[in-house]
Amino acid sequence: MANISILKQHDKPEAEIESLVEDLQHELSSRYGCICKREGDNIDIRRSGISGQLRLMQNQVAVDIKLGPMMGVFANRLEPVIRRKLDEHLD
Repeated sequence: MANISILKQHDKPEAEIESLVEDLQHELSSRYGCICKREGDNIDIRRSGISGQLRLMQNQVAVDIKLGPMMGVFANRLEPVIRRKLDEHLD
């Protein structure tokens, strides 16, 4: 079982954070078949073998994803995609 945990600091306005959320949701759903469901400042990320959350906090974005045994091999592909999207929108 693999875990992906990322905490990214930012000073971006809410509009830029919304753009990040939309972009990341699209990427995870189209590329990995994830279902992303937003509830307030939390976005649940799910699919068979993947469960996690994107949390939007003041000046921080946190990503915590658990990959099951069969999906663990994708950790080295999934983490760089998430980091790239965070960097694109928050740096």
